[in-house]
Amino acid sequence: MLPNTNLFYTIDFELERDPWGNYKNFEIIKIEDIDMSTIDDAMFTENAIADQDIVYPVYGLYFRA
Repeated sequence: MLPNTNLFYTIDFELERDPWGNYKNFEIIKIEDIDMSTIDDAMFTENAIADQDIVYPVYGLYFRA
């Protein structure tokens, strides 16, 4: 069970080769970056800014048509 705190975590994905070549039908594309350094959140005091940049990249899994 996770503690009741604000935790950030990352998950890594990669397309693995398969015998039928289905991996070629998909791609992982970076969509945007989310800047969390100025977010008013429970991690910081109200309206505070983080001491360092907190930027998280966002990726999407796409089917190649």
